[in-house]
Amino acid sequence: MSARRILIFGGIALIAMGMLFGDVFAVFVLHQNGGATGAALMQAANAAAAQDAAGVKTAFAQIGNLMEDRGTKVDSHVHMIDAGYLALLVALVQPYVLLSRAKKKLLAKLLIIGGLLLPVGIFPAEPYSYFSVFCTERGTQRSGSITTKTMRFIY
Repeated sequence: MSARRILIFGGIALIAMGMLFGDVFAVFVLHQNGGATGAALMQAANAAAAQDAAGVKTAFAQIGNLMEDRGTKVDSHVHMIDAGYLALLVALVQPYVLLSRAKKKLLAKLLIIGGLLLPVGIFPAEPYSYFSVFCTERGTQRSGSITTKTMRFIY
């Protein structure tokens, strides 16, 4: 199979898998996340009505965590779709690239494999994954909000 065919078929497959993953995400994760976000927002409103500043702060921290989780899940399937579109674009210009057939084929396979592995690395970026803990720890140097649960996992 030529590099162009690998890019075309692999790109279409990445787009289809990304859309399917997005549908599964919407049905099984997004609705539950939205319900939890709404409940936390109601908790924040009730705490504000009771003039409980600590309760409002806790509720908005929970909303922030839920929105971050949602964004991570959305990013994973969108990146898969983007990699598929990129593969299709590269398939268009691939005949004009001055590389040997073997190198073109290798690069085409690497692009498709990368498109498959990128979402696998993004999706599990939860508070318990190593990469997320590293990102959270680095991000907290600016914001100063790291959870005790994450700190226990780091050490």
